[in-house]
Amino acid sequence: MRVLSTSKLKAFQLAGMTGSIKHAAHLLSISPLAVSARVRSLERELGVRLFQRRKRKLTLTEAGATYLREVEATFVSFDMATRDLRARFGQPARLDRRYGAPGKESDSELRFDRGAAPTSIGRSGPPR
Repeated sequence: MRVLSTSKLKAFQLAGMTGSIKHAAHLLSISPLAVSARVRSLERELGVRLFQRRKRKLTLTEAGATYLREVEATFVSFDMATRDLRARFGQPARLDRRYGAPGKESDSELRFDRGAAPTSIGRSGPPR
């Protein structure tokens, strides 16, 4: 089984929460076309339609609503685990987003540097 991309899951989550590809794109700082492509790719990988699409209206299917609850819970769990790790070990986490070539999926990865000064979340790679 292939591991699902966090960027596709995040695009789905925000589109599902807002009911809008455009709004999800704004929140992710990417184009609506990129959000739509990520969601469609996720649907293909899952083999399930997550949204009903009708003239500028995006509605979760029953499967999509169920999956959204699980995806949201997973992101909350990930966030809590990250906060607990930081509190327990006192190590700042640096989020390093790597952007691949057009058409290639990129995800975020966390790097922990022992003894490093706190760093801000930033982007690396070519400008979009």
